[in-house]
Amino acid sequence: MIRGGDGLSHTTFVACSEPMPSLREADYRGVLDVLRESGDVEGAIPFPEPVLGALRRLVPCDVVAYHEQFDADAERTIIWTGEPRGEVTPDLHEAGVRYRYQDPMTPVDGARKYSDFFSPHEFHRLELYQEVCRPLGVEYMMRLWLSPQGEGQARLEFDRAGPDFAERDRVVLDLLLPHLKQFFRRALMRRRTSTADGLHRLTPRQRQILRRVAQGRTNAEITWQLGISPETVRKHLENVYDRLGVHTRTAAVPRSFVSTRILSPCAKGHRLEPDRSYREGSTLRIESSVTSISWIPSEAVEGLPKLPFTMGVAHYDDPPPDRIDFIDVMHKADLFREANELKGWIEQRTGRSRTTVTWAVGGSG
Repeated sequence: MIRGGDGLSHTTFVACSEPMPSLREADYRGVLDVLRESGDVEGAIPFPEPVLGALRRLVPCDVVAYHEQFDADAERTIIWTGEPRGEVTPDLHEAGVRYRYQDPMTPVDGARKYSDFFSPHEFHRLELYQEVCRPLGVEYMMRLWLSPQGEGQARLEFDRAGPDFAERDRVVLDLLLPHLKQFFRRALMRRRTSTADGLHRLTPRQRQILRRVAQGRTNAEITWQLGISPETVRKHLENVYDRLGVHTRTAAVPRSFVSTRILSPCAKGHRLEPDRSYREGSTLRIESSVTSISWIPSEAVEGLPKLPFTMGVAHYDDPPPDRIDFIDVMHKADLFREANELKGWIEQRTGRSRTTVTWAVGGSG
């Protein structure tokens, strides 16, 4: 506290921040390894074990896990790899739910760790630590949300018994985050496409039952409305779940799939009216880009100009990959000399009274 000449006192806070750590070439190559593994994923889960393994090599930890839960009534999905120091029992899971309010790492943009919020002493005093983290051997955790709004509770978690995560770990995860978000969105799109294909394979009776499930009807109500047995309803729903790739009635009609309508066959001579609630306000956007880069292979330099390369003053470049998806990461890793990127997009937005089409092209170099 500082007291001024006028007799009034005020408090002065001095904020000190550490300089952002510089990344090494090995760090950038580790980032590219994660991106390559993620780019090879074709399924509905965005980060299966090969991707998590690459993340664990980049950010060493005991366990790295991907979590998601798009519906509160659905079972949480957890994919993990590593060497856990404890077993997740039903009692421990229940304690995790009970003391969730003590976890400060709510959805946010950017990597966060427990030590951003607690000292070790403060953390150890919490029931969250005593009944959840301690039995699992988790002294330090870093969390990376894939949406700052917490969409689907989707996140990556890195656990360690020690030491704490360094700022270098935060920097590489923040560098990866925009690309991981994109892989996450692509997986959701594949999932929705798969579900839409499943809907088209439903029989008229299965669609009829699923429409009533979407309206919140119970099996008993569906049985009474359609005049069929409870066993028939149950069997139809099992077939619906199988074709949609889900396990519960809640997951069969999630909010994520509202763009797909469940249709009944139309009687001959009757028109099927368009679903205006879906069409109005919808947006279709198509993007494309092309990138050219230059590099110096070892065989391209001969004679006297080769001397700086031999002395280590300059360096050759490895051949670039056939497909360039992560130009910003390659640039920071100094893997090419010059690059030019041309982008273009067109967007169609359908409103209540008109359709608007906008487009643009641009580039950077």
